Amino acid sequence: MTIKSMTGYGMASAGTGFTAEIKSVNHKFLEIRLHLPADLQPAEPMILEHMRRILKRGSVEVILSRCGDSTVSVRKPRLNRELAKRYIDMALELKKMSGDQGTVDLSTLLTMKDLIDYEVSESDVTEVMNAIRPALDAACGRYDEMRTREGEAVGAALLRFLDNIESKTAVIETEAPKSIVAYREKLASRIAQIRGDVQPDSYRLEQEVAYCAEKCDVAEEIDRLKSHISQFRSLFAEGGQCGKKMDFIIQEMNRETNTIGSKTQSTINSCLVIEVKGELDRMREQVQNIE
Repeated sequence: MTIKSMTGYGMASAGTGFTAEIKSVNHKFLEIRLHLPADLQPAEPMILEHMRRILKRGSVEVILSRCGDSTVSVRKPRLNRELAKRYIDMALELKKMSGDQGTVDLSTLLTMKDLIDYEVSESDVTEVMNAIRPALDAACGRYDEMRTREGEAVGAALLRFLDNIESKTAVIETEAPKSIVAYREKLASRIAQIRGDVQPDSYRLEQEVAYCAEKCDVAEEIDRLKSHISQFRSLFAEGGQCGKKMDFIIQEMNRETNTIGSKTQSTINSCLVIEVKGELDRMREQVQNIE
């Protein structure tokens, strides 16, 4: 199962007389904006339900329009005969009262409020949905192909960044014990400079080194960081809607990296921590596009 980007575009027409256009950008949740001809508005809930079965995240715009000679409609006009009769009677009465010999103007009557209303039946909605679906599904297919290509490109970039983090973490793990040895030698040298030929108390020296070793120990943080790297890799095998999980794991990796940076006594490791944080920032930016 592959990962998909939230950025995509697809457009298709169908012989049923409709064109569907779908475009999206990244978004924390699923947000669908649907644009329909006015007479198709009653079909909106059914169309949205259809799209939600396909999409899980992203800000998506769906545009449906007619093409060709499609006459399928949900809203069918209906004459309110009783109201029309009353309007005509009123017009005739006014004509009689005013002495006007003109005729009742039909175009004027048709503008009267509520003279024309619309009826909507479940069968009409189903008919419209059956006419729209071929174009909608075809557009979704092209849209999904683009999202898959984008997802593959983003996934490849994420794996490159992850490889860099993993290699730098291995160096940090190797360098960490060396900093304690260097600290011991540096501490012994300083004591020797202060006290001259007098040998330092070896017990106190080792006690101080042990305290520093405990304070600067990053083994647990490195183990957790390596575990997060492994979990992140497993998400590629899992695929599907994994963007939120990836974002969470990156936050945890950043937390462990910050702790390592605050504990380390090594200049080399301090530089490596900065580089790892840079890679994590790049990963966070890319993950925002994953569904």
